[in-house]
Amino acid sequence: MTSKGGKDVFIRLAKPDGSILMNESSSFFNFQGKEIAYSAKKSINYDGKAQNTVIYVISREVLNPGQYSADIFVEGKKIGTVYSNLD
Repeated sequence: MTSKGGKDVFIRLAKPDGSILMNESSSFFNFQGKEIAYSAKKSINYDGKAQNTVIYVISREVLNPGQYSADIFVEGKKIGTVYSNLD
């Protein structure tokens, strides 16, 4: 369990070829001692209860069909992965 307060949530969106979708607001964060790229970031105020949030990944590139995965990170930990197919 994590403490209440401000948290940065990072989304790392992988394209079908495995490369990370980045844009002009993307940057890097520390995960397991390495600086890795992220696709989007949102700051939230965690109040100790489950909450829904939306994080938009903005891209100017054409997204090709295939399977995309979004890894979700908070406080240096990977907390989940979501998969989606783009047809």
